[in-house]
Amino acid sequence: MGKNTKKYILFGPAYGIGGWQLYMNARCKHLHENNIDYYLIFPPETGGRKVKLEYIDKSKRFALEQVEPYWYSKRKVNGKIKEILNFIGFQKSDDIFIESTSMIYSFWGELLAQATKGQNFCYILHSHTKGFPLAWQKFFSYKYDQNLIAGQTEITIPDLLKGYRAISEENSRPIYAQWDGPICDNREDCREYIETLQSYKENGFKLIGYFGVLRKPHFLLLCDYMIKYSKAHSDSNFLFVAIGSSGETRPEIKLSEIPQHTNNCKVYNIPEMYPIPRTIFKLLDICLASWGSSAHAATACKRTIRIYDDVNLIPHGIIGINLQEPYHLHPPVKETMDELFDEILFGSDYSNVPYLEPQNITTSSGGHEKIDAEMKPFLCREDGQKYYEIFGIPFNGGISKLKYVTFHLFGVGFTRKVAAGIRNFVKKGTA
Repeated sequence: MGKNTKKYILFGPAYGIGGWQLYMNARCKHLHENNIDYYLIFPPETGGRKVKLEYIDKSKRFALEQVEPYWYSKRKVNGKIKEILNFIGFQKSDDIFIESTSMIYSFWGELLAQATKGQNFCYILHSHTKGFPLAWQKFFSYKYDQNLIAGQTEITIPDLLKGYRAISEENSRPIYAQWDGPICDNREDCREYIETLQSYKENGFKLIGYFGVLRKPHFLLLCDYMIKYSKAHSDSNFLFVAIGSSGETRPEIKLSEIPQHTNNCKVYNIPEMYPIPRTIFKLLDICLASWGSSAHAATACKRTIRIYDDVNLIPHGIIGINLQEPYHLHPPVKETMDELFDEILFGSDYSNVPYLEPQNITTSSGGHEKIDAEMKPFLCREDGQKYYEIFGIPFNGGISKLKYVTFHLFGVGFTRKVAAGIRNFVKKGTA
C-alpha cells in the first residue's frame, strides 16, 4: 500500500436479506464502484445463514462478536483490535474512516478509530432507540457534538438521547438509508410460489402476507394474532404467507404451528430472496410490514398495513389510504388491527378512498453520493481525532455493576454459558 491510503471500515450485518443487509450491500457497491479500499466487520454466522447479496459477498470480511467491548478485559479487547489492524493491513500513514451502523459496534468503532487516529461515524440504523442506558446516551451525545452521528429518520437521535438531552427535529440529522428496490417484475424460479398462492386464491382463501425478517418480535405476535382472528371468522379460510426468513428456528416453528390451533388458517413460507416478484404481493389481500419493507410492499399490494415498530404489533395505518408520507412522522391510526382487517376483508375495502402509491421510495441510484455528502468520509473535522473513553462506560450510569464484575472475574464466554444453563434449567422446571 502507498502512503495516505484511504481505507473505509464498515461495521454491520452480512448474512441473510433484510433492510439492514440491503443497505450494507448498496454501501459496499458504492465503495467498490468508486475504487475505495473497504473492509466489512460483521457478526459471526448463526443458524446456518449465508451471505446472499453480491457486494457483501465480494467484500473483505472480518467476524466480530456483537458484544459491548467494555465487558471484556482491556487485554482481550486490545488483542481483537490488533487482529482487525492486521486484517486491514493498517499502516500509520493510512487515512481511516469507520462507519458503525449499530450501537454496540459504535463502541468497537471508537476503539478502532483511536488505534488508527481515524474517525468513527455512528450511523444508527436501529428502528427502536428508546430506553437505552444513560452511559450510552453520554457516548452518543459526545458523537453528536463531534458531528459524527446520524440516524435513519428524524426521530432516531431524539429518541436515543431523550431524558438526557433534547434534540429538535430540525437538528435531528437523519440520513435516509438507500438500496436497490427489493421488488422485481418477474423471476422464473418463483413460478411455484406464485402458482401456489393463485391456487389458494381461486379456492376462496383470503391471503394475509407478512414481508420482512421473521425474527422481529412483532412477527411472533402476528402469528398469535392470525390464530385469534381466524377463529373469530370461522366461516372463512385464510392463508398466512410469511415472506422472509429468520436465521433462527423459533419463528418458522411458530409459523408452522398455527394450523394446530385453528382449522381455517393455513400457512406458507416464501424464504428470503432478492429481489421478489411483484406478482406475489399483488395476490395478497393484506400485507403487513414495518419501516422500508412496508413502503416497498405498498407499491404492489395496495392494502399494506405498516406496523408501527419492530417490537409491538401496533398498526400504524394502511399506506396510501389512512397513512400518508412521510409515514414515520405520523402517529398510529385509531383503528385496531381487527377493524382494519374487517374493513378490507369483509367491509367496503375503502372503495371510496383513492389510493396514493408511495412516491419517495429510496434506492441506491445516486443515493450514496447524498449519503457521502452527509457523512463526509475522510474529511478532517475539528475534534475528529478526540475519542471517548469506552472502558469508562460501565461507570457512567445504567450499566449493571454486578454483570461487569462477573464478566471480568470469570470471562464473558463462561459467564454467558452458565447463565444460559440456568435459564434452561428454570424453563424445564416451570414447563
